[in-house]
Amino acid sequence: MKQAITGIFFLVFLISAAQEQPLKTISGSVLNQVSYLAIDSVVVSSGDGTFTTLTKKSGNFRFTIPTTVDTLYITHPGYQSKMVKLIPNHNNLKLKLHRIHPDASDLPTLKNTVSFLPTKLVVGAFSMRFERFVNLKYSAGAYLTYYYKGREFFGSEQFTGLKTSLYVRRYLKRNKSYGFYAQAAVLVAYFDFGELNYRYADYYIKTVSTHFYTGGLGAAIGMTDIINNTKHLIVDFNVGFQFMPHNYAREITGEHGEKYKHNPLWWYLGGPGSEIELKLAIGGIF
Repeated sequence: MKQAITGIFFLVFLISAAQEQPLKTISGSVLNQVSYLAIDSVVVSSGDGTFTTLTKKSGNFRFTIPTTVDTLYITHPGYQSKMVKLIPNHNNLKLKLHRIHPDASDLPTLKNTVSFLPTKLVVGAFSMRFERFVNLKYSAGAYLTYYYKGREFFGSEQFTGLKTSLYVRRYLKRNKSYGFYAQAAVLVAYFDFGELNYRYADYYIKTVSTHFYTGGLGAAIGMTDIINNTKHLIVDFNVGFQFMPHNYAREITGEHGEKYKHNPLWWYLGGPGSEIELKLAIGGIF
């Protein structure tokens, strides 16, 4: 009887001591090393297994452990186990696990992308992006942009036109979650100006109508992201430069020999031939 009472007191002492230990909260996520997709039900535990939690479907986990715990063990059937040494004041972990046997299903298999560029509406254009993956690293596609109400930023002129950008991409890194790429493009376009204003001495305006074909080259770097592991909803963003000159006269002559000029700065700064281009596309991959 005396031994039983002593044992109970000792157990209560251990529990009280454990409760008085300083605690820390550890959180993080566990992803597949190849696909970068979340892994569900991964066991995250302390070295002796006293403190254990499981990752959610999102791959995230969060639990509280004593500050004396300096090692976590990450395990999941079919994956190589991992031991993680905790660093003081670094309590948010980004962990990746390798499969014991490589699985082709971890690699991207979807091959076609169709996207819409919402920012082009600001300049009176409707633009779509198409992409077809040839293999894991290379793809080809096109941007098609129709200017239904294009605007000349420094004047009142409006125009219509069709611009096609045929591109190839080399993906420097690509998985089921995101990709980084370099892009090269060939540009072909047609524009129709019902009214194009030329100015003389900043006071006199002469208006003409014109239409022309033009073309050029472009290059960009960018990234794609599958939104929240949805598998099919994709965002594509890139920044680059292009060379596509305007093909209308910079200067025309009036009836009395006066020279009327049109400033093409708008064309190269935010216009169809903008030397610096930012593209944001939202769509689906299938």
